[in-house]
Amino acid sequence: MSQPDPSKKAGATFTWVLGAFAGFAVLFILIQSITDSKQGFDPREDERHKITAEILNAQAESIAKLGLDDEAKKKAVFKGTLAALKEKKTGVSTQVVPGSPTQLKQAAAAAAPAPAAPASPATAPAPAPPLSAKPEPPIPTTFAPPVPATPAPAVPTAPAPAPAAPASPK
Repeated sequence: MSQPDPSKKAGATFTWVLGAFAGFAVLFILIQSITDSKQGFDPREDERHKITAEILNAQAESIAKLGLDDEAKKKAVFKGTLAALKEKKTGVSTQVVPGSPTQLKQAAAAAAPAPAAPASPATAPAPAPPLSAKPEPPIPTTFAPPVPATPAPAVPTAPAPAPAAPASPK
């Protein structure tokens, strides 16, 4: 017995779903455009335009003060800055990539025990103050009663894994 021929309607379901999706999108846009009365309305639009104009004017003034409004001067300043940056040597980076040889060396150096310092009389601890001296009373601060710690909610544990399926007899 042979297989039946594939249906000629194989893509029909997909086309209907795509059409329904597009239809709902058009319907949504229509309803939004009809019911939205504040479309494109910004109550602070004038204020934002004024602030933008102030910023642009301040930028133009600072560029004029630096003399960068003239193209020749601007190119000379930028070429000088570029030359200064090229002459500057790059410094050693303090960033270390985890797992890199540098990080491994630093970890090994930190794990190595420090050599014991010889005990010398110059580094002896300072003698204790005499007992006759009265310590100053602590400065009073505002009293705040201790707040009992709230217990953390119990973390639910994951259920135990299901037992393995028995092997099928052969």
